[in-house]
Amino acid sequence: MVRKIVTVFSSIAILLTSLLPTAWASNAVIESNSSIKIINENYDGKQVTIKQGEILEVQLNSNASTGYSWNYGIEPDSNVLSEVEHRYTSLTNPAQTKPLIGAGGQECWRFIPSKSGVTKLKLNYIRPWESETPPARTFTVEINADAPSSTITKVVDERYDGQQVTIKKGEILKVQLNSNASTGYSWNYGIEPDSNVLSKVGHRYTLLTNPAQTEPLLGAGGREWWWFAPNKSGVTKLKLNYLQPWESDAPPARTFTVEVKVD
Repeated sequence: MVRKIVTVFSSIAILLTSLLPTAWASNAVIESNSSIKIINENYDGKQVTIKQGEILEVQLNSNASTGYSWNYGIEPDSNVLSEVEHRYTSLTNPAQTKPLIGAGGQECWRFIPSKSGVTKLKLNYIRPWESETPPARTFTVEINADAPSSTITKVVDERYDGQQVTIKKGEILKVQLNSNASTGYSWNYGIEPDSNVLSKVGHRYTLLTNPAQTEPLLGAGGREWWWFAPNKSGVTKLKLNYLQPWESDAPPARTFTVEVKVD
């Protein structure tokens, strides 16, 4: 039940994203200098290997305007592989650099290895509300994570606002901040970190759930998660503003600032 509800909301968000102007959609682009292994439909039924420090990106053709989207058929073992981002990108008109409404686009999923192991990922291309209908397409891949040691993740939240945090090469910085997408607010860059020092590798929003029913608490908000990977030694600043993106002249409701030192 949880998966169905969350997936329906994800599909609505994907559809809305496909209708947004290019300036908004460009926020979804990930600026990473990390090693990225990209796979697509050609890898269906195969095995792929990723190493510690690499990012696996799955790119699949999709068309949100039809109501279809890619959803988990088999979710990978989170002890081996962690999902850090799922985004939809609309096709654009090369002449006008605007989304081609109804022309479809691409869904991209990003994963980072947690530790060595083998896990399976299966995605089904469905309309989430048609639970009895077989998927129009499927994509299955076996993933071999060749990570000699567990990836160290340093987690920071609102309590770190205004402080300095230190991470080492090979580690991941994870920023988690309270958020409520139902209000129209979201966290956006105020100051983007120097990409020579730190690169964003993922960004997700998750709804809070009712502990008794394991169902999303609609309207109750959730959390935004940001993952960053170090590129080289140095110091850089990250500032995030909590705002409604279309209210460009309004001050942010909240801010979060942290100085990141990469050893």
